[in-house]
Amino acid sequence: MKEVDGTQREEIKLIVERGLPEDGLKKILSLFDKKNILEQSLSEARRLIEEAKSELSVFPPSPERDEMFALADYALQRQK
Repeated sequence: MKEVDGTQREEIKLIVERGLPEDGLKKILSLFDKKNILEQSLSEARRLIEEAKSELSVFPPSPERDEMFALADYALQRQK
């Protein structure tokens, strides 16, 4: 979270420590949206998953390898 300043980081920490009340979660999501943090996180996740799938490509095709590819893709597609 390099994009948030120290005050914002401390505020996020306090909200999390309070158990993420709904108003606090909305505030965090609003900040993340404003700073484009969620899209940056998804972009990094996509990069890491493609890297992992590339590493799996050294194994011969198999149902197990296909399942690992599918699991990696599912991790990006799930919403909650």
